[in-house]
This record gives sequence, structure tokens and C-alpha cells, in this order.
Amino acid sequence: RASAQATLGTPKSRTVKFRTVNDFGFRGLDSDGSWRPGDSLEFSFSNPVAPRDLVRNLVIEPAVKIPDWNTEDDSATTDIFLSLPLKARTAYRVVLGADLADMFGNRLGKAVEKTFTTTDFPPVLSVPTGQGILEADGDLTLPVGLLNLDRLRVRMARVEPDDLVPLLQA
Repeated sequence: RASAQATLGTPKSRTVKFRTVNDFGFRGLDSDGSWRPGDSLEFSFSNPVAPRDLVRNLVIEPAVKIPDWNTEDDSATTDIFLSLPLKARTAYRVVLGADLADMFGNRLGKAVEKTFTTTDFPPVLSVPTGQGILEADGDLTLPVGLLNLDRLRVRMARVEPDDLVPLLQA
């Protein structure tokens, strides 16, 4: 509660300009610049949009199954990341519908179309790690997974029974 004798205000008048809401627009589509099939797609907007509203107004060609949790998420944000099961080396067309609205009810007003092409999956090698046993009278195979590797150099060595325990303790 201010006293009747208190000085209120400032000695000079000042003008302050601000906006409470931006003009609603689509700022862009990104994927860490790589467009790898396993990466998320980032949809960027000038005002917060709920993922469920984006999904309702989104067309992707060729068609991609959008995970169900995106259709229920109503937490609005300016940057929405969608993890989608994209195929490698595929050209995609993304269309945002004109009726897409931000959390304030502002609509895009016109459809927005973007295109991109995914790359290959990155090279991957998966090999069991840690201690393991191959039975001497078994098929002596070790499961190895490879994806997009042209060559692989392998070094192996036979371990003599007397050297096994010291090797495992090292």
C-alpha cells in the first residue's frame, strides 16, 4: 500500500515495446542436418504448438506410422521432436495443414510443404562384450551384427588353458 506522500513513477517518461504473442508461422524442419532414418524430425514454430495438433494436421508421404503418444501429447512448445520410423535413402514430402493452430488459436492460414531425403543408416558393429564361453565341442560361432560396413578387420587369438584364469583376472 503506497503512502499518499510517496513519489511514484520515474523522473523521465520511457516507451517500452513488447509483444505478447508472435505472428504464428512455421520456422522450419530439421534433423540435426543429417536426415538419418533413426534421427528425430524437429518441427520449429514461432509460437507454442501441441504435438497432438501437429500430428492431426500433418501429412507425410510416403506414409509413416506416427507413434501413438504423439497423438495424445498436449504440452505446447515451439520445437517439437518426432521420432518416426523413416526408411533409408527415401525422399519424403511433409505437409502442414492450413488449419494447424498454435496454443493461442492462431492458424497457419496456408499449407506449408517441405521435402527431404534420408541417408543410409550409420555403420554399426555389434559384438558381445565381456566374458563368454565357446564350448569346444559346439559350433564355435560368435554372434556378430553388422550394418552398412564394407570391410571389417578382425584379430583373434587362441587362449591356452593355463592362460585363461590370469587373462580373466586382468
